[in-house]
Amino acid sequence: MTREEQRLFVEDLTRTILAGLLTRADKWPEKWDGHELRCLVALAADVHTRISAIKQDPRGERARAFRNDILTHPTMF
Repeated sequence: MTREEQRLFVEDLTRTILAGLLTRADKWPEKWDGHELRCLVALAADVHTRISAIKQDPRGERARAFRNDILTHPTMF
């Protein structure tokens, strides 16, 4: 993937997650604040990562390479 394709993929994925969450916003308990909402966003993102080869084979070569990239480049996120 080119850098531009990466950016477009991330934009599309986050827009999809955001749209899905916001369509259900009226069902969120009013008592929820940032703690619950952060966990809700993380859960929604997790649902969208289930098809990832890294999630499906967390001990595989690709997953190990991903974790190594994260550990050696912590400023990526």
